[in-house]
Amino acid sequence: GDGGELPPAAAGALDSDGRLWTGAGSVVSRYLPTGAIDPSFGNAGAVDLAGLDGGPDESVIQTLVLESSGNAVAVGAHVDDGSYAVDLTQLTPSGDLNATYAFGGFASVPSTGGPVGAAALLDGGVLVWSSYGEVLAFTAEGQSAGIWYLQASGTLLAATLDSSQRLIATGMNTSDPMNQKWFINRYLLF
Repeated sequence: GDGGELPPAAAGALDSDGRLWTGAGSVVSRYLPTGAIDPSFGNAGAVDLAGLDGGPDESVIQTLVLESSGNAVAVGAHVDDGSYAVDLTQLTPSGDLNATYAFGGFASVPSTGGPVGAAALLDGGVLVWSSYGEVLAFTAEGQSAGIWYLQASGTLLAATLDSSQRLIATGMNTSDPMNQKWFINRYLLF
């Protein structure tokens, strides 16, 4: 990077070639292992999703999912009638919009909370979880495959999928300000 630093980002993922993908606002950037911007990606190393036709202009990237195919899915959200909509956009390894994904490259599903994380599923789909304990599943083609509620006793802060595709979720129950408690739950998804 520049003096050992890269620009701030809300999301990041490291691919198998050692390149760093970042998401900030509506922009996905890719950096070489040296920290230099990757000129072979998008427009001089970056893709502004707000500038692509068909997607929500106000979507803010929250996380990135790198797929075994080399594609990347940017997961963001935008305000939708006082709540949220979770937005997915799939980019090819060169930074082009994959127009065959979802509806012209974009998927958008109403949600109670904004996304706090996502992971690739073994079948090529993507799983997204929200701060309110919603789990949104998408097929490898970007179609919504359902929404489930974890019935967690508080706000979901972070989660991950383990090697057996079980969701490990952690958060905090803040219903009693004098007695806040952490929780860690494991869920069988399929």
